[in-house]
Amino acid sequence: MPYLYHRVPRNMQGTELYPLNSLREVDRSLYDEHVKKYLGREHLLLETIPVLGNCLWGDVIFLTAVHPTEFVKAYESTGHSLPRKDRAYQFDSALLDQERLAVLKMQGPSDQYESFDPSRYDEYTCIPEETLRYWKEMEEPRLFAYIPHILYRGTLNTLTASIVRPSRA
Repeated sequence: MPYLYHRVPRNMQGTELYPLNSLREVDRSLYDEHVKKYLGREHLLLETIPVLGNCLWGDVIFLTAVHPTEFVKAYESTGHSLPRKDRAYQFDSALLDQERLAVLKMQGPSDQYESFDPSRYDEYTCIPEETLRYWKEMEEPRLFAYIPHILYRGTLNTLTASIVRPSRA
C-alpha cells in the first residue's frame, strides 16, 4: 500500500500538522524553533513550488515514501546513528487530496518538482546511491538529502494516520 511518512515532532501538540508558514500564526514559539532548521538556507523559504500553484516552501508539509525502518537501516549502514529512533505518522496516500501532493526530486544543482504519481510510488521509496555517498562523506549530513520529498500543501490531520516505529534489525 502506498504510505507516506512524517516524523512525529517531539513537541507535537494536538492533531494537526501545520506547514511552517501556518505554524507562525498558530504557535509563534514552535515556529521560531522549527525555522532554525533553515539557518544558512533562508533562501529556501522564498522558493515557490510551481506544481502546487506557486505556493511557498513554507506552505507545505514534507513527507517521505521511505519506510522508517528502511531509512534507519540505510542511514546507520553509513556509519551514523540517529540520536533517537523517531516514531512516524503513516498516511495512506490514497486518502490524501491528490491535487495537494507533489514530489521534489533533488538532483544536485537543480531541483525538479512534479505532480505526485501513485504509479511511480516504488520509485519514491528508493534511497538513491547519491544519498548514501553523501551520508558517508559528511560528518553531520542532512537526513533526507537527494531522497524524493513528497510535499503536501496545507495541514494534515493526524487522526487519519497510524504511528509506526522503525523496527530493530
